[in-house]
Amino acid sequence: MEGKNSFSKHLQDADVLPLEITYIPECVLVKSDQELNLSQEERNSRLLELIKLLEGNKVSKGIVFQQDFLHRYLIHSRYDVNRAFSRVRNYLSLNKHHNYFFQSIKYDFTAHHSCKFITMLPHRCSDGTITLLYEMGNSNKTEVVPVIYRRYHLINGNAAMNTLLTLIKPFMPSFMKKILTIHSSPEELLKYYPRSMLPTKYGGSLSEYYMADRLKKINEEHDNYIVEGQRNTF
Repeated sequence: MEGKNSFSKHLQDADVLPLEITYIPECVLVKSDQELNLSQEERNSRLLELIKLLEGNKVSKGIVFQQDFLHRYLIHSRYDVNRAFSRVRNYLSLNKHHNYFFQSIKYDFTAHHSCKFITMLPHRCSDGTITLLYEMGNSNKTEVVPVIYRRYHLINGNAAMNTLLTLIKPFMPSFMKKILTIHSSPEELLKYYPRSMLPTKYGGSLSEYYMADRLKKINEEHDNYIVEGQRNTF
């Protein structure tokens, strides 16, 4: 999710996108071109350079990676080949030593209330970003969710927590102050999201938002995850 000033373009219900899309939004392509400032020929050249490094490494030698998969690492590394190479090796190490991360869950987790502490909402912002609803009261505080968030919106916290966060926020690193917003009421979320994206209990119009069938499908697809990576669906 983005900073406060850029949220104004997401506030119209007509601008939201479905969760499952089969194309890359135009704004994402434009942003990619502006930030990377690389021609397609240069991107392909760096992809070939990354493939060559992987072919010469004893850990990755013999693995024929999907090019779409490698492009994701290059994009995340802003096409810095050495950084992308390091991250692919980290992925291979994780896959080798903790391969349970790449296996599906063998029971119907959607039927357990304790597994519903975090869920994807069924619409994306107009820039393609996904919104996750994280309900801390239902979570296991001893577990960590390995996700990188672009913005945090905290609402309905207890008075002690809100007071503490308000007091320490001025002393947080600048990047943290930019991505953390503390709300005094759920209705304040409507300054950042269109009503159609939010559950009714947070001032929106979504009465049903826990997508059990969608999560089951993702879990099934995860069971077929291969070390070479998967192609994009568009």
